[in-house]
Amino acid sequence: MKVFFDARWTKIDHHDGISRFGSNLLEALAKLTPVTILIYDLRQLKLLPKDIPYIMVNNPLSPREIFLPHRLNALGADVVYSPMQLMGTWGRKYKLIFTLHDLVLYTLHHVSDFTHPALKGYIAASPSFLLWLFHRAYWPQRLVLNSADLLVTVSETTKADILAHHLTNRPIEVVYNAPPNLAPGQAHGPVIREIVFMGTLLPYKNVSLLIRALEFLPDYHLHLAGRGTPDQLSVLKTQATPIASRVTFWNGASDQEYAKMLDSATALVTASKFEGFGLPLVEAMNRGVPVVCTDMPIFHEVAGDAAFYFDPDSPHECADQILKLEDPATRAKMIKLGHTQATKFTWEKSAKKLLGVMT
Repeated sequence: MKVFFDARWTKIDHHDGISRFGSNLLEALAKLTPVTILIYDLRQLKLLPKDIPYIMVNNPLSPREIFLPHRLNALGADVVYSPMQLMGTWGRKYKLIFTLHDLVLYTLHHVSDFTHPALKGYIAASPSFLLWLFHRAYWPQRLVLNSADLLVTVSETTKADILAHHLTNRPIEVVYNAPPNLAPGQAHGPVIREIVFMGTLLPYKNVSLLIRALEFLPDYHLHLAGRGTPDQLSVLKTQATPIASRVTFWNGASDQEYAKMLDSATALVTASKFEGFGLPLVEAMNRGVPVVCTDMPIFHEVAGDAAFYFDPDSPHECADQILKLEDPATRAKMIKLGHTQATKFTWEKSAKKLLGVMT
């Protein structure tokens, strides 16, 4: 079986979510079966696993994309996998598998939201207006997804969302996201009154609730590790003005800075109202950091009993759940549950699942 992996969504300098997902899944898959990667820029190799054969093709957003299937046919492709759902399909003679990570973009209602730094990987050379327009209705997505043979998504919750909106008539398989291949962190000592949020500052992330929760958390400090647009940062900083000394806006913390934050935190906290997976939860559990998060199906799927849950419209309830972790016995219990829960999500398991649906 000749397998091609579309790595053209890999970033040039640093990973975003889809770039990291693709790179980690590729590394695990290559240990199970021979695979050839597709790239369009040699600089992408810096963020991809080493010693995997590659071929140079066009940028996926280039007009030349229409001719890519003919080239892959000539190369003898049996299966082509893409960690995204945008790829030329006309004339293909191979099995094609797309990935749809979530339906988050359908929750964004303003064109300005599509200029967010986190969406540059989707937009690339295309105007943000076109991306916004694409997500004003579901039928364009249906046309795209039905051009593949099979669809992969990253959670059972997202699979249910896809089915609810009738986005494809193709089979759907779940290949979970997973944290970096790092050893689990160690349980913390005395509680340090710091909480960490990792994620973009887009509206559906509901970051303002975390700022309001500080009213009920005397002496706590909030670290906002994700990126935001200037307008989003301005709004949140204005909201945080009365407690400015207790909120740090990192606007894109490095992996090292993020790990250091987690290792000194009371909890990883998120008030998000919509997610396709929730990788920061798994990263925190893996490092021995308790999780406090929104009471919604996807987070229950990811965190199970290893998290405390709250109403995303109640800053007081959010604070109450965080304060539970000041009890040493409760904290130790949640750390232990988190370590166990995190083992459900590994790249090795995900790669085996992907290989199984390729055959």
